[in-house]
Amino acid sequence: MGFDTIHSPIDCRLLVAFCDLTNFAKLSRDKPSKDIFDIMSQYFELSGDIVEKSGGKIVKFIGDGILIVFPDYLAIEGVNTLKELQQKVSNLFDRESYDCLLRVKAHLGSVTCGRIGTRQDKRFDVFGHHVNQTVLLTGSDFMISKELERFIST
Repeated sequence: MGFDTIHSPIDCRLLVAFCDLTNFAKLSRDKPSKDIFDIMSQYFELSGDIVEKSGGKIVKFIGDGILIVFPDYLAIEGVNTLKELQQKVSNLFDRESYDCLLRVKAHLGSVTCGRIGTRQDKRFDVFGHHVNQTVLLTGSDFMISKELERFIST
């Protein structure tokens, strides 16, 4: 699926993932803003490199969180990529002496995706119940919904 070629809204089934850093707000309170900017730049670039090479797309960065999607036919690769992302991001923050862990939540479901925004600045985004379901997952630091687990085990 070519996410960047979608210009009109379409309904599709995607692996939706939401990732965020534990302890980041607390730890960044005492750091200079330039240091925060630098580490976040490294985090975002590393995340993009890992996700994009596997056929996924970073939809947006939300503070220290990331919304990521993969086509459903890449669900297994998507889960493996998210595991790699979690490990490499944790290594990055360990090297910088930040006590942060990348928490990953992943779900599979139907969403509407397309370009949305102001008249001058439209960007790819995803909406729907299953996006919200992803964010609401609770449990460990690497959470996969029952729907996604069933899908990748068949």
